[in-house]
Amino acid sequence: MSDNTDNRAGILRLNLNVLKIDKTALFKGAKGTYLDVAVKLHKCEDEFGHHCMVTQDLGKDRRQAGEQGPILGNGKFIIKPPASADWVEGGSEIVSASPASSPPAKVEEDDDDFPF
Repeated sequence: MSDNTDNRAGILRLNLNVLKIDKTALFKGAKGTYLDVAVKLHKCEDEFGHHCMVTQDLGKDRRQAGEQGPILGNGKFIIKPPASADWVEGGSEIVSASPASSPPAKVEEDDDDFPF
């Protein structure tokens, strides 16, 4: 891989409603208390411009018992992934593109600073 190659697959900005977190599914780790979530990518952008939905993962046992975690929020790409599928604005189907066709496209400009 070249030194100038940007290896990011894309960046999603997520908005989560922390009041919906099922606190019984939080767990202690070596460096803090953790929350497992699942990010479910949409095949196309929804009517609100969202590219994904975020749900809480309640763990294997509860999942196998048929329990579903609460929907915590949604997300949007702020840098689109450069893979074989590009997002099309307005809810259209995914358009195929060559992986080497172009660098990631910036979707949304925002002044927020990320701590990472």
